[in-house]
Amino acid sequence: QKHLQVLTLANLTTPCGTYLDRDKLMGRHNKWSSTSLLHQINQPRPPENMWIQWYLACRLFGSIREQGKLYEPLGTWDVTPQKLRTQWPLYYDSRNNTYYCFNKTTKDQLAHCESDIDVHIIESITQVPSASAPATIYYNEINVGQKTGSIANDIDLFWRTYYSKMEEFDQQVLHL
Repeated sequence: QKHLQVLTLANLTTPCGTYLDRDKLMGRHNKWSSTSLLHQINQPRPPENMWIQWYLACRLFGSIREQGKLYEPLGTWDVTPQKLRTQWPLYYDSRNNTYYCFNKTTKDQLAHCESDIDVHIIESITQVPSASAPATIYYNEINVGQKTGSIANDIDLFWRTYYSKMEEFDQQVLHL
C-alpha cells in the first residue's frame, strides 16, 4: 500500500519480525510504526472497499486472530540502524541494556511499560550504536528485533565454504 509507505513485508511487521503491525494492517499510520526512508509517496487514503483487498492480502502472511503473528517469521537484523531502509521510533542496545528514542514523549511512554530502563533521547540516527536493533511498543509491551553480526561476514564465510568444495577446474575459472 503506497498510502502506508509499504513496499516489502519488513515494512509491515514489528521489529522482531514475528507480527504484522496492527495499525498498518488496519490502514492507519502510528507513531510506533516504522517509516520508510527510501521514498515518500504522497497518496491519499484509498476508499474503504480497497482495504478489504489489503486485509485479505495481509492474511497471506499471517494470522489476523493471533495478533497478526506471521506464519513464517522474518530473520534477524543484519545491518546497522544507520543502513536500514526504515526508521523506527526506538532502538535497543542489548550490550548495555539501553534504549534510544527521538523525543521525550516516547521516553515517557516507555516508562509505562518498564519502570527501570535506561533511555537516551537522540537527535539523529547516527547517535544510535551500530549494535542496536529496532524496537517499538506493541500491545503495551516493548518489542525488540534480534541483531546478528554483519551479513557481509556471513556471506563471505558461506562463499568461501562453497568455493572450497568446488572442483579444481571451477576454482581456477573463478581464480579467487
